[in-house]
Amino acid sequence: MACGTEIAEGAPCVRWRPSAKTFTDWISLIPEAAHSGPSGYVCACCAPWLKNTLLTATQQCVISKHGAWLLRTDAARAWLLRSPPEPPFVVLISDAMKQHLIWRAPFTLDPALLQIQFGRRTLRIDRALLERGERAAAEAAEIAREHGLKMPSRHPFSSLDRSRADPVHGVLRTDVVRLAANQPSLAARLETLRQLGEGELWALAILSKAKTETPAATPLTLKRTVDG
Repeated sequence: MACGTEIAEGAPCVRWRPSAKTFTDWISLIPEAAHSGPSGYVCACCAPWLKNTLLTATQQCVISKHGAWLLRTDAARAWLLRSPPEPPFVVLISDAMKQHLIWRAPFTLDPALLQIQFGRRTLRIDRALLERGERAAAEAAEIAREHGLKMPSRHPFSSLDRSRADPVHGVLRTDVVRLAANQPSLAARLETLRQLGEGELWALAILSKAKTETPAATPLTLKRTVDG
């Protein structure tokens, strides 16, 4: 019932009835389950994702048919952004203590356009646009620095927040914008940055830190048997 696949008579399945008081993800299930409650069974593919061990282990990861990797550090996320695994794969990043993300997550089918399930939101990252944005951010910061502005970061934003919680996340600094009014080269770079969407801005928060991270993949390993 979680994935919406009909369970044929005799097919492997698992009985499942979550508490109506503690389970809050009805909207992420198929319409029948969301409106009338669970049928009482899930297919063998969905069953492992109801277990606490697997749910906890995959809150920050990328999963493909070739393996799974943790995304708990900026170094690991930089690896994903720089050299993602062979598609198809899904990317899960929780923004709360524990979330059912796999039911919401779309597949990335083309590494040129990453899809990341970030909590309840799906971020999409055009990697070509991200590359242009990263270059424009660094060049804009350098131009501003040459004209006397203090630029502690490698970008001209008021804030780039990986958690996306800062209210000025992705907002260009006002002093940089004022300077750009008389600096065409700076204005051109800011125009590139204004084209970035929420996915590219999230990625830029990782790639444009004052201290750069060396991309590093970290394999995700689980016990042979997943217990609830």
